[in-house]
Amino acid sequence: MTSFVELDKDFVFFDLDGTLVDSAHAISVAWGQWVDRYSIAGPDLSEALGGTSIDTIRKLVPPEEVQTALAVLTEFELQTAHLVREVNGARELLKTIPTGYWSLVTSSRRSVALARLSSARLSVPDYIVTADDYKRGKPSPEPYEVALNHVRKNARRCLTFEDSVPGVESARASGVEVVGVTTYTSAQELRTKLYVTDLTHVKVTFSRARQLSIALARG
Repeated sequence: MTSFVELDKDFVFFDLDGTLVDSAHAISVAWGQWVDRYSIAGPDLSEALGGTSIDTIRKLVPPEEVQTALAVLTEFELQTAHLVREVNGARELLKTIPTGYWSLVTSSRRSVALARLSSARLSVPDYIVTADDYKRGKPSPEPYEVALNHVRKNARRCLTFEDSVPGVESARASGVEVVGVTTYTSAQELRTKLYVTDLTHVKVTFSRARQLSIALARG
């Protein structure tokens, strides 16, 4: 029998890759092209999925080559964006959340994030936080601190959905409650009290009190 966990929040954030969109194949192809270009061993897919590209590239090329290498990878990521699809339930879920009550906090660059949203035919919120907006990526709290500062919401009144360990740690460090999405990472690894296998298990209603009532299906 299905049971539900219900949460009342003022705002909801989403990670992008692995949370709203399934981009594992696109990321693998883009990094494969990048590795071929530079003739070096590339990162594990889990690292490419969980952190910012520039942090990964800094470990692989000399400092003077980082920005050029990042530009090359970004071009490959844009070229492979057509391979991205929605995580089950993402499109319908976003339709139920009013404009101004949700946003993205992603490790992708802005151009790549927008291309992947378009490929998955997902809505674009009024405001998104991307790797272009902060210096320290997840698991640092900075991405969420930037987002909270912009939307002017109390962290405790916000909820986020994250699929990676760095993302979960980033949100927690900022004070935002986290729901794990087990697209690529198990619930045991994410270590979140709340989790869903995909977004078909999430329902959102908007109350007269201008709050989001978020129901998570369990079982």
